[in-house]
Amino acid sequence: MPPEFINGVLPYNADINLIASVPELRMIYSALGGSVDPASFDLRTARTANRLNRVIRVNLLQYYSEEHKDLMTSAFREEKAFQSWNLFLFWQLALTNRSVFEILTDVFFPQYFSGRASLPKSEIIAYLDDRELISNDTQKTWSDSTIERMASKLLTFLKRLEILEGTQIKRFKTIVPDHRELTFFCYLLKAVFPDQPNVLLSPFRMFSFASQEVFIEQVKRLAVKDLLEMQYDGVQLKIIPKYDYKDLMNVLYHKT
Repeated sequence: MPPEFINGVLPYNADINLIASVPELRMIYSALGGSVDPASFDLRTARTANRLNRVIRVNLLQYYSEEHKDLMTSAFREEKAFQSWNLFLFWQLALTNRSVFEILTDVFFPQYFSGRASLPKSEIIAYLDDRELISNDTQKTWSDSTIERMASKLLTFLKRLEILEGTQIKRFKTIVPDHRELTFFCYLLKAVFPDQPNVLLSPFRMFSFASQEVFIEQVKRLAVKDLLEMQYDGVQLKIIPKYDYKDLMNVLYHKT
């Protein structure tokens, strides 16, 4: 099951089609950093600017807690973290769109961890066809054209985020978060799932792009760097944030 918002379970929708239509990722970066000003971008009309503004606000500027919001906002204000913004956006997208979350959880990551070279659009389409999902927007089962467009737009957007590569065939890239990105991820886990003490049971843990065994060793190294505290008894892995969420980026990019 995907995580829940304060106001209930994330809705099913095809909004990845709209998100993928945002012409410049820096529009999303700016919005996540707290600066939502469509007029600052070279768009054809005010109507287009307002539509894209709404797409970003409704779909991506959603948070599970104040800690989650503080973490995201500070990350996208830290210019030194620019090289990591695509990965941070990937994580935020998964947390704010149920359809994307489930495709990534049930299709993307199983194939990624199995060592597959590519992610065919046909497998996403088959997965959505089997689910026979009803859109919260229309209260109708998604049409074949909607499903095909969703699969295509998601793969294209994942390429823009440099999670996938290739033109006709989208191939997996090997993603290895560095210690700053992994620390951000651990704090994100705690901000979104505060009531799950054992992070190994979190449905979001696989989004670290590491196997469970590798993830445990990575967290141990972060604890040695004094970036967080951790407890591991062979079964449960507990992560205790050491810094305030608002100050984490300052610690990571200016003090380490």
